[in-house]
Amino acid sequence: MAYVHVPDNLVQTTATGDPKMDGLLWGWHWGETFWGYSFPTSPAEYLNPNPFNYNGYLGYAYESIGGFQPFNSLQQQQIVSAVSNIETFLPVEFVSNAVLGQSAPVVFRFAIADSIDYGYGFNGIGQPYDPHGPGGGRSAEAAVPDPFQMNWRATGDTWYIANAYDAPVPGGFSNAAGLLHEFGHALGLKHGHGEQPVFNMTNVITDQFGNVFAEPAFVGTAPKLPDPFDTQEYSIMTYRVYEGDDPFDFVSPDLPSNMVDYPWTFMMLDIAALQYLYGANFGAGSNPGDTVYSFDPVTGAMTTVDTVDGSETTAQSLRGRIFLTVWDGDGNDTFDFGNYSGDMDISLLPGEFSTFSPDQVAHLGEGLFAKGNVANPLLYNNDTRSLIENVNTGGGNDRVFGNLADNTIRTGAGDDEVRGSSGSDMIFGGSGFDRVLYDSQRSENAVDLVTANRVTVASQGDTDTLEDIEKIIFSDGSLIFDVTSGNLGFGYRIYQAAFGRTPDEGGLRFWIDVLDTLDSWGYSNYQKQQYVAREFNESQEFQSLYGANPSHFDYIDAMYQNVLYRLPDQQGYDFWVGGMNQGLTEEDILIAFSESVENKNNNIDNLDDGVWVV
Repeated sequence: MAYVHVPDNLVQTTATGDPKMDGLLWGWHWGETFWGYSFPTSPAEYLNPNPFNYNGYLGYAYESIGGFQPFNSLQQQQIVSAVSNIETFLPVEFVSNAVLGQSAPVVFRFAIADSIDYGYGFNGIGQPYDPHGPGGGRSAEAAVPDPFQMNWRATGDTWYIANAYDAPVPGGFSNAAGLLHEFGHALGLKHGHGEQPVFNMTNVITDQFGNVFAEPAFVGTAPKLPDPFDTQEYSIMTYRVYEGDDPFDFVSPDLPSNMVDYPWTFMMLDIAALQYLYGANFGAGSNPGDTVYSFDPVTGAMTTVDTVDGSETTAQSLRGRIFLTVWDGDGNDTFDFGNYSGDMDISLLPGEFSTFSPDQVAHLGEGLFAKGNVANPLLYNNDTRSLIENVNTGGGNDRVFGNLADNTIRTGAGDDEVRGSSGSDMIFGGSGFDRVLYDSQRSENAVDLVTANRVTVASQGDTDTLEDIEKIIFSDGSLIFDVTSGNLGFGYRIYQAAFGRTPDEGGLRFWIDVLDTLDSWGYSNYQKQQYVAREFNESQEFQSLYGANPSHFDYIDAMYQNVLYRLPDQQGYDFWVGGMNQGLTEEDILIAFSESVENKNNNIDNLDDGVWVV
């Protein structure tokens, strides 16, 4: 261990206690948020012939750089895109073509080399600076902002071997696992697939110029990401493409024969870790206005139209797959998937995924596919401004989960299912048989059928407005709205009367269809009622409730309790027993109790605002 200079623009990172975050935190990060980036054209830009001067502290930069090549135009273009992505979710400012110490205090430099030597002697933990190829000569590497494990004069630099990263595009290995991954290291992120020692300062001294020197102290081991999150779906900083993948099984992922797709952007855990280090952007550059996001069904390109930041369309992705995390800083925002026609599985919840185009879901290898096309970021300090509030789906059978905001959800054609959350939501079902689900019981909500196709559901200060919804599902039953038969009232009441329970949906629909069919055959109202009552009386469920051959006394007593839910009054009891003694049948009695004023009043709430079924 040795004393090293610790520049004042490097800061120790405090662990969070959350392995999903700590599994990505290197242990050091930048203390500045005004950054630059550049694409050096000569090794001379790194090999300063004079001692490097930083706040009066002299020291040499690189000892040697061999086989230097500047970045080509496509590589530069993708770094500019990465910078734009970072500025979306971090409150930082980048300067292009920056010169360290002149136009920016921190500069990220990007270049190619066969061999690099970061300096003379050893680093702070005793490892020698030796000439080596980037990534051991096989891939790429970054000079991380860690004064003990890296020559501080090189921090922020990233290096790549020749030919392997020449054609980066969104969705490709060379862009995600190359450029973005190394950029993540340069920002202070570690590998997600493994543990890593963390060194902090001890025995700190300050010289006459105010420069800080310290020895490293081992303070612990940063964990790997938890297994379910140790995939490219959550972080570009892990080598594991999918859960359980061998992180060191290197292949050539961009070859057409391999067909592995990679993220376009930093993913949700990368964003969360970087925001822990530098804060979150909710202002300019984060699409803080009302934003609409849409995608191309062929190229996969994303178009963003924001009322503050303007419009932008990304480059075509590799193989047209869609695989990214969308951070949106503020505004009333919409995912518009209306140009897609297949079945969708959409979630607006933080940390969840949406699949709106199964054919464009990323292939992770071994026949495994990503959890969705688009991932939602985690909330920063529970700030809901980053939520996407609205979604438009297409013509398929869709499933949509809302979030904490006031959502507007339009599901279009198809048989769709929507589950809201807190907030006052607007849900438009469109054509098809559409359902809205609530976790609460019906009694916890005030339901009002405003018009034939509009219903409101109010609870705990929120009011949802539902249009063209055929069914509302509560935890204890459902309201259906698509049964418009003139036989509905009788069919519902006699079903409830016969079996002493709320009708189940399938049974009710069946018997309404039977009654409608009898209408078409010319049956009178009396004939219809007698037919259904007889069928019910002969059913196994009815006989198990009333007995196979009950006495008149027992039958009437059971009618009062199962239909009217009370004990019989003596006058009524005597009247109906007398009627049966005079020739009234069990069917006559069932119909009479079903259509009594008392039973109709009992069922008003079950029929007025939709039809209550279980």
